[in-house]
Amino acid sequence: MDDSSPMECGMNIADLPLDVLRLIFDEFRDPEVLSHGEVDWSPSQSRAWRPADSTNLQTIQNARLACRLFNSVASPLLAPVLRLDLSKRSLQIANGLTQNPLIASGIHGVLVNLDYRPAELANNMALYANYLQLELQQIDTYCQTKIFHHHRFMSEDDDECYDEASEHLDACTQCRFEYRSLCDAWQACVQNRGISPTKETQAYQAMLREGFQVYKQAHEEQAQIIADGSFVESIASAIARVGHAVSLGLVDGRGHNASPFAADYFSSILNKDILAEFMIRPQSWSAIENIDAKLVPARILSELPVAIWQSGGALRNLSNGCFPHRKDHSLALSPALEGAQGHIEDATSQLRAFEFGTLASSTAGRSHLDEEGKAAMDVYLGSMLESTNLQKLNLDMMVYNGDDDNGNRPGYYHIGSALTCVKSKDLRHVSINNAALSQQDLEAFCRSLGRRIESLSLNKVDLLDGSWFNALERLRDTLSSRCLRGLCEVSFSGLSGGEFGDQPEDQTSSWPDSVSGPLSMVKRAEQFVSGMEERNVYFN
Repeated sequence: MDDSSPMECGMNIADLPLDVLRLIFDEFRDPEVLSHGEVDWSPSQSRAWRPADSTNLQTIQNARLACRLFNSVASPLLAPVLRLDLSKRSLQIANGLTQNPLIASGIHGVLVNLDYRPAELANNMALYANYLQLELQQIDTYCQTKIFHHHRFMSEDDDECYDEASEHLDACTQCRFEYRSLCDAWQACVQNRGISPTKETQAYQAMLREGFQVYKQAHEEQAQIIADGSFVESIASAIARVGHAVSLGLVDGRGHNASPFAADYFSSILNKDILAEFMIRPQSWSAIENIDAKLVPARILSELPVAIWQSGGALRNLSNGCFPHRKDHSLALSPALEGAQGHIEDATSQLRAFEFGTLASSTAGRSHLDEEGKAAMDVYLGSMLESTNLQKLNLDMMVYNGDDDNGNRPGYYHIGSALTCVKSKDLRHVSINNAALSQQDLEAFCRSLGRRIESLSLNKVDLLDGSWFNALERLRDTLSSRCLRGLCEVSFSGLSGGEFGDQPEDQTSSWPDSVSGPLSMVKRAEQFVSGMEERNVYFN
């Protein structure tokens, strides 16, 4: 009887059955890929916002080189999310990866960053230099504050803290000196006035000229691939080659609340390599609007989904974190598309999930859209919400909030007309945040919700007129039995208007296990809808 172990007989990992090998390699799978073609874009946890784990990536890359079998198993794990930006190089990467069927089969999401270098900066060195100086002034102000704090509050009696603070102070002082030198050199350059030609001055002026030329060339490239359609067509072709539906994320600002500066702040000025990189970076949409430049990439919001549809690709989920705020709203419904609204509706007719505002790079703006902007937004949102396959809806309108004319009440975005476009009877997850609607629109929306709802969240929702009574009664009829069976979860917070009054309640003591007082009115309404309150006590 041969009692030799398999390893003694020369068996190794490559001899394992294919399904076992896949289970092993699945340990290196990106956990934010929820299912085939579905990505969790949540900025607090999604790897879409940060580079892939370097150890896992290296393991996958090495495995692909080991043998043909390992290549077939590991390749689909190489690039679960394509992270693209407005550049030809990015398109080349997408094209190269999707030309490989094994790699393409593992692509589940495409995250497109729409930061842009506007012509207004690219064609005027003086404006370009002034813009950079204003951006870097944030560091100068930070350093000034730190220096003041040091001299005002630090004591030499605390040796350890004082020494550490002194090192920080030295960096702040050096930063302020370099910033002033930089500004003097740049202003002399753009104004053609002479100053003492020191090596430092010449170096800063050379950086400005070189940075401006690189920035200008990058702008021209971006403008070209947007204007000729090659940007959206290339991405659409890449998605079509993937062969299955994918999740699409559209963002600006290089990530959620991302700072344009280096991690340690000082390096953006003191490290010339980092400063040079900073000088050629594209701008977020809010930055472009702040200098009153044209928001050219806004047209991609509609052109890309349509191009994907026309190329035979399919979108499962669409998450949009950017939209024109102050002007150029009509560009979001690209005039290049004949019958734009109909095309967008066709392109998004199979969406299972739509999220808006959850990937916003910042809360910059905080003001209402004007009439033109509101009309464009309603058309855009309405087109997305008409999908009869929609299962998940998450809308957060925070960046479009402002105050009313008296400045004393949150002026939430009026979401009602968009919500009336919801047609899906298969909605499972609904979250509405920082929005306002009328009683009529609220009740119509509540009636549209079917009995498959698994989660409903209303956060900072304002009723513009009338009463919450009928809407809450309707929600209770639809959801209470599912909630009591653990099949649905309801969450209300910050509701206002109608019976809840003009100002949202303080929610700090509203949780059921709070010991600081009775449940808030909003939480009682939540429990009523969930079937935990016998009757709508506040509305009788």
